[in-house]
Amino acid sequence: MKNLTSFWMLSLCLGTLWGQVDDEFWFVAPEVISGHGDLPIYLRFATFDVPADVTVDMPANDAYDAFEFTIPASSAYSLDLTSLVTVHENQPFNEVLDKGVRITSSAAVSAYYEVSHVNNPDIFALKGENALGTSFHLPFQNFTDNGFNTTSGFDIVATEANTVVTITPTQDLIGHPAGVSFDVNLPFAGSTYSGRASGSGAADHATGTVITSNLPVAVTVHDDSASGAMFGGGCLDLMGDQIVPDQVLGTEYVAVHGYLGGDDRLQIVATQNNTTVTVDGATVATLQAGQSHSHTLNTPSAFIEASAPVALWQSTGFGCELGGAQLPSVKCTGSTSTVFVRSTSETMRLNILVPNGGQGDFLFNGNAGVINATNFAVVPGNTDWMFAQVTTLEGQIPVGEATRIENTSTPFHLGIINGGASSGTRFGYFSDYGALKYQTSYQQLNPCLGDPLELAVNPIENGLYQWTGPNNFSATGLEVNVGIANTNTAGIYVVQGYTGECEIENDSLEVVVHQPLAPPVLSGDIETCEGLTISMGADSENVVWTGPDGFEAQGQFVVIDNVAVGDAGVYTATLNDPYCPPGAESSLVVTVAT
Repeated sequence: MKNLTSFWMLSLCLGTLWGQVDDEFWFVAPEVISGHGDLPIYLRFATFDVPADVTVDMPANDAYDAFEFTIPASSAYSLDLTSLVTVHENQPFNEVLDKGVRITSSAAVSAYYEVSHVNNPDIFALKGENALGTSFHLPFQNFTDNGFNTTSGFDIVATEANTVVTITPTQDLIGHPAGVSFDVNLPFAGSTYSGRASGSGAADHATGTVITSNLPVAVTVHDDSASGAMFGGGCLDLMGDQIVPDQVLGTEYVAVHGYLGGDDRLQIVATQNNTTVTVDGATVATLQAGQSHSHTLNTPSAFIEASAPVALWQSTGFGCELGGAQLPSVKCTGSTSTVFVRSTSETMRLNILVPNGGQGDFLFNGNAGVINATNFAVVPGNTDWMFAQVTTLEGQIPVGEATRIENTSTPFHLGIINGGASSGTRFGYFSDYGALKYQTSYQQLNPCLGDPLELAVNPIENGLYQWTGPNNFSATGLEVNVGIANTNTAGIYVVQGYTGECEIENDSLEVVVHQPLAPPVLSGDIETCEGLTISMGADSENVVWTGPDGFEAQGQFVVIDNVAVGDAGVYTATLNDPYCPPGAESSLVVTVAT
């Protein structure tokens, strides 16, 4: 009998584009100076429509006691790591350590690391697969100093063993002069390294430093106790984020002003030579690779465009309390559903970016009419984009719980600013930084010979889908009938396409067609006498035995002690065929003489 179930091959992350979420994250926590405040520290999680079994471990540290917990659907969970601060913070500097954190989950979750000291907080939004790469340009700000005799820095975690990282600093680091490249060998998955600026002045920040590696790594940047004096007052506050590699960067960005006592700052870092940068249509800089331009954001929003991919850092906040984050490129990126956790009862603001036409399609915790089209204004430099500074939802975003924002038609970007003008700022983006891409439900499919084989993707508005496969297979559409699985349909299938002007990153999977397994070979019929012991055997361990009077057993051999007349009869061994069920069977007869 054939398996009549069709094989649904692909789940496209455009049917619902989840926020900056994943089921695996790599991260290393920066060292934050205790003299100003580095406690408490948390990993915060939020789920979507299904519960998640989460594990937090340190693969390079055998002594680390992993955390395991389950988060219900549409819920939040905070893992308090305060008692383990010395285990997690990546210091001493300029040494290879074992402090890389790996988070795995049975379902997609949103995650961020938080330093939650009342006067020195910030959040580090974890970016999952989008955080992993082999080339990074570091987008440090360079307009203000660090206080408390601390400095800015970066932290690297390896995701595979035998990773070699090359660092070319633009300013002096502790132990390494500017302009001189050096290698760091990270022997294990989870091995880490921390690089720190040698000085605390604004000009000492290693803006444009290049990190390359032979295997994927994740990078955190931090700017401890950054001075907000220029915004009025004596504030010092942490800024930091997990950044994305060069391949995730883009050429179009939108920045939304925060709530400082002055203008926000943008740091724009080029990854290629002769990169022209414009802000609201006016050329502001031509940069070589590694060079940067500092821009004062003196309008409610701005559209930044570059002729080649750039990294863009925004320093914003409340009053003179700074928070910082790397901004997502807006072209062909974003999410249709995001979830986040509010950390404190202090002021909570949302920055939302959406293509013009989608501003009326938002849901807030499933409810329409909360975030409305009237909340939005046109981005002056690009009327194809709308932005909103949402200030009216204080009473509807509870502390410590999951808050969900969705758009029923259009991918969008969401940034949050949480804090106060006399305490500190938490700033980060929770929408997807990466390009639109297909995601296979399986890396390999295993139909049985003769099964129907159908390819399918989840729908996307205005999406186009082109399939290619073995023996010049080509088809177009959401659902494609390949035919009956046979040797000619086995192989690699690729789907690719566009939505509007945005190319969707293709994906592939392998179809392996299986022939039904041959029936098991049994030991033969048995004639025996009552009261004796008999043994039956098959040439495979993966069989299920059935027989008289409801007899059942599993395994290659079956032994029946003290045989009775009622044990006589036909015994059938059915092969457990994982790909072509039900499996083939063979039988033998047991005769019992009295």
